[in-house]
Amino acid sequence: YSNGQADTPTIWNGGTPSALERIGGSFANATDINTGGAIVGYSTLPGNSVSHATLWNNGVVTDLGNPFGATRNSSASAINDQGHVVGMSNMGLAGYAHATLWHDGTTTDLGTLGGTASGAVGINNAGQVDGATFQAIQ
Repeated sequence: YSNGQADTPTIWNGGTPSALERIGGSFANATDINTGGAIVGYSTLPGNSVSHATLWNNGVVTDLGNPFGATRNSSASAINDQGHVVGMSNMGLAGYAHATLWHDGTTTDLGTLGGTASGAVGINNAGQVDGATFQAIQ
């Protein structure tokens, strides 16, 4: 949670905290970790106006990007033991986002049930994704 100061994604090993590297901006958050120690969340880009889904794995930080364009926000909410990452990516249309899957350099828009937006919040080791789809009410 930001209070106007830089946020640092953190991992605790045996009760000892360690900072995770950001991808260029001042704000970041870690949201999930798999049994292999890979962590996902988001980190802001330089300038702090855009955040991207982020993967921290074996000391390497990776910007997972956004399939709808680099200037759009995305965030990762969960990772399974196979390294499949889910979250959401902003499409830039009135702030709507779509559930998104990242794996092995491929990004997949998971779509909606015909509504305007969706978001993925979890993924199990069988590859099943949970979340919600939404229809904006005018």
